[in-house]
Amino acid sequence: MSKKIGLMISKEGGYKLLEYFVNKKNYRNLFIITIDDKNDSRSVKDKIISFAEENKIPFFITKNKKETIDIINKEAPSLVLVHGWYTIIPVNNLKNIKFLGFHYSLLPAYRGNAPLVWSIINGDKKTGITLFEFNNEMDAGDIIYQAEIEIKEDDYISDILRRIEKKLFEILNENFETIVSGKITGKSQTKTGISYCAKRIPADGKINWHLSATKIYNFIRAQAPPYPGAFTLLNGEKIIITKAEKMEVKYYGTPGQIAQKIGKNVIVICGENSAILIKKVIKKGKEFSASEIFDSINIRL
Repeated sequence: MSKKIGLMISKEGGYKLLEYFVNKKNYRNLFIITIDDKNDSRSVKDKIISFAEENKIPFFITKNKKETIDIINKEAPSLVLVHGWYTIIPVNNLKNIKFLGFHYSLLPAYRGNAPLVWSIINGDKKTGITLFEFNNEMDAGDIIYQAEIEIKEDDYISDILRRIEKKLFEILNENFETIVSGKITGKSQTKTGISYCAKRIPADGKINWHLSATKIYNFIRAQAPPYPGAFTLLNGEKIIITKAEKMEVKYYGTPGQIAQKIGKNVIVICGENSAILIKKVIKKGKEFSASEIFDSINIRL
């Protein structure tokens, strides 16, 4: 019998991790803990549950921290691997269980929530993935493996996610036996370069047109699908902007003003005498070209 392994997972990345472990024939002694995140646009809860049922894997939908601890104590795994979890797990109270987790940053930078979103918003040129051992602090445990990922200027968050997930499975493929043995040791995080990310809510996605075009462009690509999206309001209705480009020339006007229509695209004035070309938007769940929605140069957002 292989060692029992718990997977604490949510979102698409967690689902892919589940698939990976099931395909490892010698490591099918699994159980799953997930959360009811059906109100999150990125939720794949039903897909996780369906996959677990098809493969006869025990699964639990936890409601709170106490329930999570009770499940882990009852199942008594040797290792718990975490991906897409949003609360601190008090691992010091769970003896003889090793907790390892994937975090989408180069720790100790961007500990906390939505690290990849914040990294792109901030205009970073690189990010990464860290496999680390949990302690009772937020994303502060020993680093097991770490890999750097380039952020190109035209990358959207979906592009970075694909590269990070590829690197995640490279780490697993190269080190699988060592990881699941639970005997792996890491290196303490440095005391310099520590930063934290606060939790984001949907309202945080509203575009401030008084910012520069560069900052708005980063803001849009950081929150594009599969994330909820950067948005503006048109006559009180939310319009999510999913595809844009910076303009390289100066534009004078009122921030948020539709300055020009160019084919299916529109130019919107930003702060600092800059402008951005809007290409694709989503309204009420349906995608449109920008000019279909912003159909007049008299519009002020």
